[in-house]
Amino acid sequence: DNVQFGDYTWSKKKEDGVTPLQGIKNLLGDRVKINYAKGCSLASLDTSGIAEAVDAARHSDVALIFVGSSSTAFVRHTQEPSTSGEGIDLSDISLTGAQEQLIREVFAVGKPVVVILVAGKPFAIPWVKENIPAILAQWYAGEQEGNSIADILFGNVNPSGKLTFSFPQSTGHLPVYYNYLPTDKGYYKEPGTYEKPGRDYVFSNSSPLWAFGYGLSYTQFEYLKAVTDKELYQANDTICVTVQLRNTGKRTGKEVIQVYMRDVVSSVMTPVKQLKGFRKVDLLPGQIRETTIMIPVHEFYLTDDLGNRYLEPGKFELQVGTSSDRIYFNLPVYIGSSGKRGQTVPSTSFKSQTDGKVIQVKGTVRDIQATPLARVKVQSEESGESALTDYRGTYTIKVKDNGRLIFSKKGFADKTIEVEGQTDVSIQMAKDE
Repeated sequence: DNVQFGDYTWSKKKEDGVTPLQGIKNLLGDRVKINYAKGCSLASLDTSGIAEAVDAARHSDVALIFVGSSSTAFVRHTQEPSTSGEGIDLSDISLTGAQEQLIREVFAVGKPVVVILVAGKPFAIPWVKENIPAILAQWYAGEQEGNSIADILFGNVNPSGKLTFSFPQSTGHLPVYYNYLPTDKGYYKEPGTYEKPGRDYVFSNSSPLWAFGYGLSYTQFEYLKAVTDKELYQANDTICVTVQLRNTGKRTGKEVIQVYMRDVVSSVMTPVKQLKGFRKVDLLPGQIRETTIMIPVHEFYLTDDLGNRYLEPGKFELQVGTSSDRIYFNLPVYIGSSGKRGQTVPSTSFKSQTDGKVIQVKGTVRDIQATPLARVKVQSEESGESALTDYRGTYTIKVKDNGRLIFSKKGFADKTIEVEGQTDVSIQMAKDE
């Protein structure tokens, strides 16, 4: 019966929003008897209210347990301390206070349990994952959070969200992220136990509780096929990935198709996968639908020491799935390089097809620490036309699409960039040594 509007909101008073309890009452009215008990607070070890919650569960058909974190208020004079937000860090990312004890004791009653996580950060909840059949992550949903969560819990809305970060198994498993480098945790793929110690973690494994991109709904989807429009691409091309899937459940639902990229061989170390495209599609029960996700080849760029982007030819792998750890199709593609049949493309194909027409180019100039640089002179080598960057480091200039731009500023090394048809040319400049 509390509100969590989100960080730096002016109020934390439930009178200014709809609590989950009020939202459920608004939806159900007097059709369902609600046995409410506070249980415990978000940031206290006080367990005196757990017995009341256990008794309420014993007299109910299902138990809804709301746990999580307390968002940061704009004003600091709140009764309960914040446990999530800017400058609010936890040395242990287990549920704070007596929250997990509350879940365990209510679960022991033997009634169906749903845990709703209202939080601004992921928590390490392995026991909850292992034992609770239904877990819903709501995060901070604003003033109408109570009405929105009621609609989802009672089936008026079919959830379709996906995680934007991974959940760790424990504090000791941090950091955990899907786009790790090949030398990071998970490289050896040798999970360990006390009976058979492994590598990465001697007595554990590097897998997250839930991976980036994970998320379920009240229906199920089957991925039928995935194809690219061709196999060999050039720098100015756009890859079209067409995916076909079926709603195999009994409810209308939405699925987020995700396309990840792996650079098979590169001159520098690159992540094992990177999200490059996604699309949410709506399907009726039994419906089969095709959708196309478009990925510009220039999204496969690498970055040099000065922050300049460049594209390497070679083999790449597109991975299509429902989350970063549930990949159903692996599609090989080749960029400006040899494909299966041994075709080769000259390196000049990496330059845009330009004809010398005048275009407008804009961009941002930063130093190597990503600080915007003001009063950088940006000059067209051909016409001599110039512009200065503003306080945000941004500029706009007209130049031929096959021309060159010269960037200069006192104290920094000059830089010359070929436009190659690009309408956005952003660079980093290094100090002049």
